[in-house]
Amino acid sequence: MPGEIRTDIPATAVPRFPVLRLTWREDGTIALGDSTIAVPEGSEPRIAALRACAEHAKERGGDQPTIRVIAIDESSGQTWPMGVTGDADIVDLASVSEGSEQVAQKKPSRRAVLAVGAVAGATVLGGGGVAAGFLVRSRRAPEPTAAPPPPGNGDLVPVAVPEGYSATAAWTVTIAQNTPVAALTDGRTLTIAPDSNDLRVHDPATGKVAWTGTGNSSALTVDEVVIDGRRFLIALESSGALKLWPLDQGPTIAATALELPAREATLHTSGPAPAVSLPTQSGYIFDGPDGVELDIPVGYQLISATTDGQAVILGKRDWALLSPGQTTVERPTELLLPSKKHSIAVGFMLGDDRLLVRQDGPDENQWALYATDASNAILTAPAASTGNMPTSSDLLHTPDRQIWALDGLVATTDTLAAVDDARITAVTGDGIYADRSDGPVLIHPSSGDLTTLPETTTAPSVIADDHAVIIADKLDTPTAYTVEAS
Repeated sequence: MPGEIRTDIPATAVPRFPVLRLTWREDGTIALGDSTIAVPEGSEPRIAALRACAEHAKERGGDQPTIRVIAIDESSGQTWPMGVTGDADIVDLASVSEGSEQVAQKKPSRRAVLAVGAVAGATVLGGGGVAAGFLVRSRRAPEPTAAPPPPGNGDLVPVAVPEGYSATAAWTVTIAQNTPVAALTDGRTLTIAPDSNDLRVHDPATGKVAWTGTGNSSALTVDEVVIDGRRFLIALESSGALKLWPLDQGPTIAATALELPAREATLHTSGPAPAVSLPTQSGYIFDGPDGVELDIPVGYQLISATTDGQAVILGKRDWALLSPGQTTVERPTELLLPSKKHSIAVGFMLGDDRLLVRQDGPDENQWALYATDASNAILTAPAASTGNMPTSSDLLHTPDRQIWALDGLVATTDTLAAVDDARITAVTGDGIYADRSDGPVLIHPSSGDLTTLPETTTAPSVIADDHAVIIADKLDTPTAYTVEAS
């Protein structure tokens, strides 16, 4: 089989001239002299290179035709000598004795050549690395060098860890004061840097930063949205500027700022696409990749947008879709309210096909969850008669937008439950963490049932199948600890 180490041919039998130059180029191709070697489909680049050298050896003739080759790694400049036979086998020249003690002292040992070659060849296309790949193939493979552990690996988490997770960290990262850590829909972790306030997307297993968004302020509430089929991070500044970071560009990308016509704007990200409501009875949505401003008919409020560029608007007793340029409401969908004296006070689009509205009346207030393809509420739950009316920034959700929560209320696509005396702290796939007057609890979203938690419990910011992220904010610099499921 080509590529074997030949021990029956002494290194001294390899002619000194001519010498072929075999180059592994930086672009991954292989050249013999100035000619690029063609690698047939399904063939190994290493064998193709040896066979090209073997043809020159056979041209030289002899009982055991052999030719001298210098293999070169273009990216590092490292070179290695070898002999190649007419059968495309290798003669190891790294340990050749020149018969001179002085020359022998100048030559690196064969072990050193193999070690250096293995490192330099690790990034070369397919063949295992220039001469190192040729030589090591027929010998014991070198022991792999273990990658250094991620920063903070093994650190003891200084706060209580949820049951079922390790008390030591897989990795840690410092974060800006009073900023959240969130999971993206692809499972990666989003944090905000403590000094620059840059947005950072981390590999959940190693903590390595795979994407950075610049131009952020730590005071912004950042959420992941879809615009024209692409995923973005979005935030609304108090100055009325809408900031967008495309997640499919990078690895470092600056924010694109869109100046809105009014400072007192509200960003809605709970539906299929983002929308901004303005105090001038107008709104801003994305029609494909472009932003468009539209007038909202009197009596309606903008709460979301669809993926095809329509606004979702909510009235006192109905909801409707509004296209750019449309000035009147056409074919609104009436919602069944408890009585004629009830009206809709506030509402939110939940994902693609659910509508959550609060219906206030003289005798009772309630929340109602509707399917957008039907006119009747599928579920209702009592609403508190006191307290501030919730806003879009109060609505928390899991990355996949399947579990939602407001203070005192939890929802899924098929359930709705009121939870008295509950201030929501985190919404995860395993449940909703909340603080009550008698201590922390875990709310089970499908039923609204509560599990009392120890007083020392710190709610995780992220819970996935194999890891959780916990913030320790009482340190000199707040730190996020990623812990593995035990």
